[in-house]
Amino acid sequence: MALFPDERTNEIVSYDYFDIAEGTGIETYYGMSISAQTAIAAHTAQSITWILHGEAIESDGQSQYKEGTTVADAQAFDIDLDLTEFNLPKDIKGNALVTINGTMTAGDPAVNHSACFVFNLYKWDGASETLMGTGYSNPLGTVTNGTNTFYGATQVPITSKVHFKKGDVLRLNVLAYTRSSNAGQGGTVKLYINPTTAGEELKVYIPYNLER
Repeated sequence: MALFPDERTNEIVSYDYFDIAEGTGIETYYGMSISAQTAIAAHTAQSITWILHGEAIESDGQSQYKEGTTVADAQAFDIDLDLTEFNLPKDIKGNALVTINGTMTAGDPAVNHSACFVFNLYKWDGASETLMGTGYSNPLGTVTNGTNTFYGATQVPITSKVHFKKGDVLRLNVLAYTRSSNAGQGGTVKLYINPTTAGEELKVYIPYNLER
């Protein structure tokens, strides 16, 4: 953890590490699930929401992964993970990084299957999204028969400085797709989202701009 004086707010802010070449302070956030219940629920009712958090806290026990199945090459799922609202103004610019873990299960034992991901970073102001940058993963977990685990690291370039005012939210959007050597086949993609279990973390490294 490194400290840096913020001249705009006269506060001392902390970052996980610095990228001197880019002039950024890097913060690490973890994907996790929390309960979305608003009242005492029926014993079979499950409701969760996905968030980003600055600490590695265990996800809600009812959902520590996101899974989707397709019958052909198609989108398997689409989820948003939001950080809490900023209390102080921030600027983000540079190369963000998303790291993931999961599994790919074949839909046909005679066909090669892979998982592909698209990562979109947005500024959310409560009414509209502003796209900051997009990153595309390699094909992951390629498998012919059965299930393969995978790990992926994808850069998300943010080429223009994006200003966050108090109340704005940083959002990570994750799109998962199945890909196969025969486009008529699908499969099952599982993305782990559990910060406290090794090999099941989803992490986002965000570059906060230090220029004045």
